[in-house]
Amino acid sequence: MEPSQQQNNPQPGSIQGTQIPTQNPNQAYNGYSPNYNATTTPTLQQTVVNSTQMYQSVQSDSLTYDRLAIGGLIASIFSLVAWLIPLCGCPTAVAGIACSIFGMRSQTKRTIAIVALIISVIGLLLTIVNSVYGAMIGYQQAIPSQ
Repeated sequence: MEPSQQQNNPQPGSIQGTQIPTQNPNQAYNGYSPNYNATTTPTLQQTVVNSTQMYQSVQSDSLTYDRLAIGGLIASIFSLVAWLIPLCGCPTAVAGIACSIFGMRSQTKRTIAIVALIISVIGLLLTIVNSVYGAMIGYQQAIPSQ
């Protein structure tokens, strides 16, 4: 083939008569064939699934802490009424304190949990004062006055 024909009819792998060496992709690495389907590199679908699961886990944890904050607020409000009967006021206040402490981990209801903690502590203090006052009255009535 003459050079003029080669320029008019380029062969595959050639640009205007210059040959471009075509290599097998495995030859570029001297026989090493990288395994692109290896399990060490996660696919995009696996990454999306893992990210979604992680987001759902964080979201469910946050929802649990939100519920604990609201539960602490409800228990603390009950403790403000239940302090009149120390046997009911003390467990209610302790439950309100516990729920509000765990509810403080919430991102959205943290303020509610702090308010619930303060109200529960007030309810517990009122319960303790009522218990001590009741014990003093009971002690005074048990001892006959002379």
